[in-house]
Amino acid sequence: LNFSDKTLWQSTVLFSVHDNGYAANRITDNYQSEFSYQCNYLNKRLTLSSVLNHKFSARHSLKTGFYVNRYYFSLNERYLDRIQQQIVTPLATASSANTVQAFGQWSYRLSERITTHAGSHVLFMPDNQSFSIEPRLSVRYQQSERRSLSAGYGLHSQMQPVGVYQARVQRLDGSWYQPNKHLGFNKSHHWVVAVEQRFTPWFRLRTEAYYQQLFNIAVKDNPASAVATIVSEEGYITDPMTNKGKGRNYGLELTAERFLHNNLYFLLSTSFYRATYQAMDGVWRNSRFNGKQAFSFTAGKEFQWSGNRTFGLNVRSIYTGGFWTTPIDVAASRQAGETRYIESLAFTEQLPAYFRTDLRVSLKRNRPNRTTTWALDLQNATNHKNLGGQYFDANSGTVRNWYQFPLLPVLSYRIEF
Repeated sequence: LNFSDKTLWQSTVLFSVHDNGYAANRITDNYQSEFSYQCNYLNKRLTLSSVLNHKFSARHSLKTGFYVNRYYFSLNERYLDRIQQQIVTPLATASSANTVQAFGQWSYRLSERITTHAGSHVLFMPDNQSFSIEPRLSVRYQQSERRSLSAGYGLHSQMQPVGVYQARVQRLDGSWYQPNKHLGFNKSHHWVVAVEQRFTPWFRLRTEAYYQQLFNIAVKDNPASAVATIVSEEGYITDPMTNKGKGRNYGLELTAERFLHNNLYFLLSTSFYRATYQAMDGVWRNSRFNGKQAFSFTAGKEFQWSGNRTFGLNVRSIYTGGFWTTPIDVAASRQAGETRYIESLAFTEQLPAYFRTDLRVSLKRNRPNRTTTWALDLQNATNHKNLGGQYFDANSGTVRNWYQFPLLPVLSYRIEF
């Protein structure tokens, strides 16, 4: 709603659903199928947002608003405890959770060259009374028509996965409780400086350096453990956690971007970074995601063909350092009949680098009342075998690799009215 030339109010209602899970069986020595593991996570989110923009003058403007999120979830996990020979259900819940966010941002032009943005963000989780007030500040200096410098700071908070809050543990008397229901937010101080140089109206080069100081990180409440929510692959942790972990992320990013001009665009991004964390064991470790370098290239070209038809050719290529993983304890795995890790060596082995190239060809036809598009996407067009991880194979008694998806063609037809 436009109340005036200076005031704009925007409100949105959004509903989304995300469902995922998997099941695993093993073959016994008698070649019979035996249940091993099953999980399913159904998440629904209803969001109401309302944002008010008001321009007081050419130099002053205010942006304020709120977001209310309601999460509905059904989280289920069960596995076979082969030592006790019984099925254990550490996670079985269907419930809901809420978060409320509010923010205010004041923009002020100190001069023709200097612009500041100052504000605050509030995050509140009524279900466990977690509360965070987060100041934000940035300054931009327009050195010339083609070059600008900027710097910023912000405090950021992140709620834990709902599976962590809802995980259940059974007491000796048979009753159940939720050890992490009142766990606080993960938090981080963010600092960033950037330089942007425009060589033409449609081509720019941006350099950005950043440092993130992580604190209040949820880690397993055990002095000998390296478990933390920021490196967990699963959306649940049943172990009792505490907000006593910390971490560091820092890096340098270089981006070269050509905006769409003469039907051609491209984006080249390079990043060199480090990501480490510390759990209750006091050891600084690689984060699972400490790939150290990442490169991506995206480009596309459109060709006008036969009046109202457009032929498009696009490519995207990604190269990143491999994830870090924990070595498998072969002796313990053979005894347990399933994968066991050497926790004292958490994230000391790095997987090979990840490489993937996607190609897309499309044919678009514009008509008076609709636009139709035929497209063929070749995901992982080179059929590169990217190692996803390792597991212990109880049948052979050895460690085996598993790989991510191979070449995947996707044919689509789209109509836009």
